[in-house]
Amino acid sequence: MELLAFGDTGWGDELFYATLMTIAVSITAMIIGFIFALVFTPLKLSKNKFLNFIANSYTTIIRGVPELLVIYLFFFGGTGAVMFVASIFGYNEYIEINAFITGAFAIGIISGAYSTEVFRGAIQSIDKGQFEAANVLGLNKFGKFF
Repeated sequence: MELLAFGDTGWGDELFYATLMTIAVSITAMIIGFIFALVFTPLKLSKNKFLNFIANSYTTIIRGVPELLVIYLFFFGGTGAVMFVASIFGYNEYIEINAFITGAFAIGIISGAYSTEVFRGAIQSIDKGQFEAANVLGLNKFGKFF
């Protein structure tokens, strides 16, 4: 139990701060994933083949690649990409991207791919008669989903 003590003798305070950081990354990633899902779900349901291709590519690739690989790609590749773009504009110093932002964004993109499929399935499970009833009531497209 000494190892779980707070202060110089244990790891309790470090574990507490790590728990808070995990919660912060999770909440931020969930918000980012929800925004990605709101953007890509209509594209996936679109009749436009190009928009549908973009959304299908996003969900298929992100869901098919292991999550840890996506996180590594963003963390290590993101710094390289930012430094490459900066070198085009003449800035040749080292640039490091914040690990919190990188991790939350990577996990958010992964979450968004899965959430897109969940939202698509939920929308497609709505009976056709419900949409017909909304049309009879004169609801616009936005009002049909509330």
